[in-house]
Amino acid sequence: MKMKPKNFSLILAVFAQLLFAQIERAPLQMTENSGFHQIVLSPEIRSASLNNLDFIRIFDSKNTEVPYVVLNTQTSTKSSKNFEILSKNSIPNVSTSIVVLNKDLEKLDELNLKIANTDVVKTYNISGSNDQKEWFGLVDNQTISNLSDENSTFVLRRFSFPLNQYKYLKFTFIDKKSLPVNILEASSETSFQNNSAPIILRNSSQSISTNTERKQSIIKLKFRKPQVIDEIRFNISAPNFYLRNAEISIPKTIVFKGKTQTLIESVGLIQISSKSENTFKISEIFTDELTITIDNQDNLPLEIENVNLYQNPISILVDLKKHEKYAIIINPKLSKPQYDLANVGLNFNQNFPIAKVNSLEKIEKITTKNAEKSFWQTALFMWICILVAILVIGFFAISMVKDLNKK
Repeated sequence: MKMKPKNFSLILAVFAQLLFAQIERAPLQMTENSGFHQIVLSPEIRSASLNNLDFIRIFDSKNTEVPYVVLNTQTSTKSSKNFEILSKNSIPNVSTSIVVLNKDLEKLDELNLKIANTDVVKTYNISGSNDQKEWFGLVDNQTISNLSDENSTFVLRRFSFPLNQYKYLKFTFIDKKSLPVNILEASSETSFQNNSAPIILRNSSQSISTNTERKQSIIKLKFRKPQVIDEIRFNISAPNFYLRNAEISIPKTIVFKGKTQTLIESVGLIQISSKSENTFKISEIFTDELTITIDNQDNLPLEIENVNLYQNPISILVDLKKHEKYAIIINPKLSKPQYDLANVGLNFNQNFPIAKVNSLEKIEKITTKNAEKSFWQTALFMWICILVAILVIGFFAISMVKDLNKK
């Protein structure tokens, strides 16, 4: 039996990775207050953990494991603010108007009015003023209907208008064809997601080439270590008008009949257009190499200034004590932790202080008090692996010697 040097090296590398999996450590900067803190996992931490949060632990200065919970960044939050109605004026058979005070001079482009149930249809105008003497038009001759709710005595209707910062906003409802409506309250509502802006991935090498025969532009982006990629943004300087189809692909390694092969896997199709911002959300991928192939057809290649890759941030929530030292530990031998924090119904809809993380550093081992050891973390498993490795190496060494003797 002949053993190719490439395959022999691969087996040794696998055993080395199994026996000596790298543990990395990222110290936290000390906090000034006790309580829950948000820790944003950097691209470096996501990469070192192989995009697997099961491998992440937090320890204090006494090497005691500290529970954490993944912060749900997709939770939506709504906040409502009431605005004072300064006056209500009615001219019989003509109009009814209310004046709403924008005390803090907020920039507004909509307000909600709470209206008592009615079956009438109303035409309305909206205007703005800073002194209640000179009024400027915002909305003219608009209609609102369906002003009743069978499950409530009122309805809440949103009124949109151009963005402005007037101190006073006047809503005028025309009463020529019907009786006035009863305006009860004015308010604004803000809805937002707690997820932060995507994090740009830096330190990638980038090359752009052209295949004239296939009429394609090929963009290759490479990282030293695999990264999580969720978004792609193109910066294109020319031409002024374009519409191109493009394919996103990554290398995929498989083992077939005992041999390792690298295939190209398509992970998405996009359309690059001069009419869009050319920002594309993609299904999360974890790779150290990304290829974008643009179909130019009979057009000149696009002049691409750069292509930036981003990842959606992931944060964890940890209860920290002020002036205590903590560190994030990444250990690929660990299994998923089971913490109470994941099941106590924490309210994520609030602003938690950020605990900053220092750079990653490699460590050889860590002693823990609370970490539960799995079988593959025990000395017995290590010795079994060593014995298996010796047997495998011996087997192939004997085979190579026999092959040499035959020659």
